[in-house]
Amino acid sequence: MSRSTAKYDRQQKYKAYEKNGVHEYWIVDPVHETIEIWTLKEKKFERLGVFDKEDTFESTLLKTDITVKKIFV
Repeated sequence: MSRSTAKYDRQQKYKAYEKNGVHEYWIVDPVHETIEIWTLKEKKFERLGVFDKEDTFESTLLKTDITVKKIFV
């Protein structure tokens, strides 16, 4: 996500992904080094959370734990 695409990522892309059944949507913010995770439940996105470099989360799609600091190396 960049400043120029943030609105698109959070509105149009979000809605398109939800409508078309994308199972997991990650919004990666390289400036703040965070990842916001949305998972599809009954055709609607539910926010799993926002994670920073100190966090680990379980990807329901990849079926594995993700260590956020490894994304921002």
